[in-house]
Amino acid sequence: MPVEVFLPQLGMMQTEGLLVKWLREEGAQVSAGEAIAVVQTDKADVDLEAPADGRLVSVSLAEGESAPVGTVIAYIAAPGESVTPLPPVGRSGGAAEPAKRRGEDSVGVRPTAAAKGGAAEPKASPVARRLARELGIDLATVQATGPGARVTETDVRAVAARVLASSAGAPSDSLGVERPQSRARQVTAERTALAFSTVPHLYLETAVDATALLAAARDGVTVTDLVVYVVARSLRAHPDLNATFAAGKVIELSRVDIGLAVDTPDGLYVPVLPEADRLELAELSAARAALVDRAREGALAAADLLDASFTVTNLGVFDVDAAWPVINVPGAAILATGRIRREPVAVGDEVVVRPRMRLVLAADHRAVDGAQGARFLGDTKAALESLDVDGHRGA
Repeated sequence: MPVEVFLPQLGMMQTEGLLVKWLREEGAQVSAGEAIAVVQTDKADVDLEAPADGRLVSVSLAEGESAPVGTVIAYIAAPGESVTPLPPVGRSGGAAEPAKRRGEDSVGVRPTAAAKGGAAEPKASPVARRLARELGIDLATVQATGPGARVTETDVRAVAARVLASSAGAPSDSLGVERPQSRARQVTAERTALAFSTVPHLYLETAVDATALLAAARDGVTVTDLVVYVVARSLRAHPDLNATFAAGKVIELSRVDIGLAVDTPDGLYVPVLPEADRLELAELSAARAALVDRAREGALAAADLLDASFTVTNLGVFDVDAAWPVINVPGAAILATGRIRREPVAVGDEVVVRPRMRLVLAADHRAVDGAQGARFLGDTKAALESLDVDGHRGA
């Protein structure tokens, strides 16, 4: 039986994907796991891998076209198998209803107007659509600069700025020089704007004595590795922080998938360490280093870009004391760490100098209250302060 090739969904917020390039021609013999196409999602460009050995047949999505996630865009056929050709599913030819994928949960994909057979709407990011509605801007009048002629939030804001400048009598070219935005930076702008405007942020801060942390950071194990290691295990005891808020309900997630904010030449990416709570320290350190390398080399795989259940961002490498981060939705919380600096602290009746690091927790107040966040932060602090010199978990 032919094996279906789906347009992948890499997160609950993603509704469509763009086919950037077919790497193998229709009719070509392919192997399971071989990259057969490049797909652009809301997070990054990723390789689409063949799900089985066989011939690539019945390609239904052309390069430069988009379709709802979950759509069947080709088949992998075994020798001698016949396949009924799929109808075109790209935007220009009318998108098909997304197919239900094996193992898909109850989070559905809302079909677009084109998928329902109505007039095709301008392609635009969710944030761009919402912003256009709020500002009363017709998306059909906005010049799209995003990949695949997609309207971005930046495009909508540019139109709004020109309208404002015109109403004030100022020439639009006096606003300044537009700075080119990479795809990653556009996505970051859209996702953070959406998260900050729709999610009520609760912030909690504490300071950690980093003496044990510095002693454990050796033999290739970094401070970030140790923080992620401790956080992943703290989330086992605090599943209310390893959660998402959806459809008015708090859903505690069964897996601890830690997102890592990574600065790359192309912008910010948040690849994921899956099931980080199951990794021993050496395994986690190696996996984290490999993940960061893939992000900076532009070689992230689809599996690296799944939704994070919790996110960690370390800004201490930039000599920053503390940061108040924006939640990486659909996760319910993110932890930011600052630099380690020597500070005078009171120990009993004496003042001593100790290395200290600030932790700032941002949580979705719809899913996490202050007491829940404080307990998680307190236990994480205690674990970081009680690490032994071999980097094992704290007492």
